[in-house]
Amino acid sequence: MTGPEYANALAISTLPIIAAVRNGDIPALRVATWTSLSITPPPGVDPYEALVTVLAAQVDEDTTLSERLAWARAFDPRVAAACQPRRTA
Repeated sequence: MTGPEYANALAISTLPIIAAVRNGDIPALRVATWTSLSITPPPGVDPYEALVTVLAAQVDEDTTLSERLAWARAFDPRVAAACQPRRTA
């Protein structure tokens, strides 16, 4: 598998990871993560680094941290406070 083929396969495989995280489905998250990591990378490519890179590349840089984590508030209301800018004294 070439580098571009691997990147494409990995990008597609991250969709179930994202869905599992947003649904709070830990068992599905584990399966989806291991499925992504089971794709054989080209020589010299670290699969963990590649997975993190592909997931990070999907983050919309034009959104605030609070907007990016809005889905998490349904699971833990403390997230809303954690997403606010810190006050400086």
